[in-house]
Amino acid sequence: MPDNVAMILKGACNDCHSNLTRYPWYSNIQPIKYFLADHVNEGKREWNLSTFTKLPLAVQNHKFEEVVEMVEEKEMPLASYTYFGLHPEANLTDEERKVLIDWAKDQMAMLAATYPADSLKMKPRAAPAN
Repeated sequence: MPDNVAMILKGACNDCHSNLTRYPWYSNIQPIKYFLADHVNEGKREWNLSTFTKLPLAVQNHKFEEVVEMVEEKEMPLASYTYFGLHPEANLTDEERKVLIDWAKDQMAMLAATYPADSLKMKPRAAPAN
C-alpha cells in the first residue's frame, strides 16, 4: 500500500474500520460508550482493514467498489465522526478523496488483470429454505 494511502486510511478510516481503534476520552461516558462500541463494531463488519486480505477475492473486489462509491459520494467518513471539530484528520480534502478513489480503482484493475473474472464476482445469495 502506498504511504500516502496508508496515512489517509490511518487518519480517516482506521478508528472504525480496523482493529487499531483509538477511543477518545469521551468514550468512557455512557451512553456514548455504548454508541461508539456499536458504531465501531458495525464499521468493522462492513470493512475491516486488519483482516481484509483474508477475505475471498470477490469480496475484496466488491469492497473496493464500495470504497469508490462511498468516498465519491462523500458518505465516508461519516459526518458524525467529524462533528464539533472532532477528528479533523478525517475531513478529507478533494485531493485525498481522489487518492483513495484512484487507489481502490487501481486495486480493482490489478485484481482483474491477475485473477479470472468469475472469481471477482459476488455470488447471489441463495433464497432461504422453507
